[in-house]
Amino acid sequence: GHVALAAMHRSIGFDYPEMTFRNLDLPSWELTPASGAAAVEALLTGCGDTALRESGTGYALFERTMHDAPTAPQWPLDSGLLDDVVITGGAGAIGLHYARYLAEHGARRIVLLSRRAADANVLRALAAENGGALVSVSCDITDPDRLSAVAAENGADGASLIVHAAGRATFGAAAALTPAAFADTFAVKVGGLARVIQLWPVRPDGRMLLCSSVSGVWGGKGHAAYSA
Repeated sequence: GHVALAAMHRSIGFDYPEMTFRNLDLPSWELTPASGAAAVEALLTGCGDTALRESGTGYALFERTMHDAPTAPQWPLDSGLLDDVVITGGAGAIGLHYARYLAEHGARRIVLLSRRAADANVLRALAAENGGALVSVSCDITDPDRLSAVAAENGADGASLIVHAAGRATFGAAAALTPAAFADTFAVKVGGLARVIQLWPVRPDGRMLLCSSVSGVWGGKGHAAYSA
């Protein structure tokens, strides 16, 4: 949640180029005098994205970096683990790019989930080039009943890899974006991922890859909902 708000905040800053925007993640709404002083100090440091947290000697400032996330153990593509692959947004350009790449690296079976089925000629070409099975299913992953039915039919063996490439973009000045526009943008990327995790069987050693956008790192004018 904090990361999403920080991404949104960066994008709002593009609507007001005459102002300087910084993001400070506070430990609580209730600020003590000491934490309030630390917050003011943080705003004056010039750091763009920081978190204020209690420490043994009072309060400490931490600057967020892209290196904070834990690193999963290596999972080489040639290790024979690509048994069943599921790609959301599979009929789109990004989904098909992943399908082609993974098929070339030995994926035995790839299930493409999209609101519309992938082009049949593209699927035939991929299958002819690389072998393996490609299945394209029309499925809105925000619909739990439909997703559950498709998972029961196509996911019995459990996915070894899920690539979440589905998404929906809403652009516009932050002041003009409605709650409905935000909800619509989050429905696929956030809500859809939650439903896939809940409803699609996954092997114990399976992996999930979430496709994001550089907008989430840099922000952009009109990108407040999309970057979050």
